[in-house]
Amino acid sequence: MTEHWKSIQWFSLAVIAAAIVALISGWYFVVIGLFYATVVVTFVVATEWAREREEQRRHGA
Repeated sequence: MTEHWKSIQWFSLAVIAAAIVALISGWYFVVIGLFYATVVVTFVVATEWAREREEQRRHGA
């Protein structure tokens, strides 16, 4: 789980860095694309995390 969160942290940093570079360059369409990609990845990660928690709860009970 810890390694999973580390990868999410690095992804977040990469997205923020890319967004800053895109804003400086004036590539607003890239910023919009990064925003949508972040929303999708966040949804997928949250779904996976919820599934993992549910599985742990089932095994614990």
